[in-house]
Amino acid sequence: MSSYEEIDNEISEISDELKCHPDQIGYARRGELYGQRALVAMQNNNAYLTESSLRTAVKDYSVALEEGDRDQLAKAEWYQQRGTLYKLLAGVLPAGNSRSSALQEALRDFSNTLLIMHITPAMMFARAEVRLALGMYESAIDDYTSAIPSSDNKLKIDSLHGRSEAWLSLHDNKSAYADLSTAIQASITSHEGLDVKQLARLLYSRAKVAKLINNFDSCLADVSKALQLVPDFVEALEMRASVCYSLGMLMFGS
Repeated sequence: MSSYEEIDNEISEISDELKCHPDQIGYARRGELYGQRALVAMQNNNAYLTESSLRTAVKDYSVALEEGDRDQLAKAEWYQQRGTLYKLLAGVLPAGNSRSSALQEALRDFSNTLLIMHITPAMMFARAEVRLALGMYESAIDDYTSAIPSSDNKLKIDSLHGRSEAWLSLHDNKSAYADLSTAIQASITSHEGLDVKQLARLLYSRAKVAKLINNFDSCLADVSKALQLVPDFVEALEMRASVCYSLGMLMFGS
């Protein structure tokens, strides 16, 4: 990824060109650069620069989309890019109206993208993530379901994991457990190689569901497997301690 200096130099050049010859492609390109700048700022834990760069990127894509007619594929790409930026912006904003508004804008842009372009699993997954964050659980399940047949194994696993979160929010523990079991199997048998951290996170998530239905044996088994993979997995360590404490209380009738 480029450095701040390289990105800012490109932004400066495009800004000079836009003063003389404003056009959609120029604004979209500058919006893309501000988006890259935001990602660099995010990696450097610079919250202020992340948010300001994301907001500026959104503005540039908005200008590009408003400036007259453009071929539909370009518009779809810009809607998708702006939706991604709004989703990232929501991730750095505190809970409240501003975060909700950013998610709503992301949802609108992803939906506009899907109206124009061929539906892809990646696009359905992106919209599902936003719908999940907005509490639109049934709609999120529909989108995750559309993304699951993806040939990209990681996307398939992430979609199953996301759908399990939606099922849990609807108090359907059985469906959540089934999705996580399928995701775990897909992770173990992946031709792309075992992602240890991903598998540990899936096992932990299934352990949470097992705990909810008071299946403590399965919960402990999954947590122990997760800790074998990632020994310093803090949440798993805390869950194992909590379950062992609960079992001790039950054993002694307290």
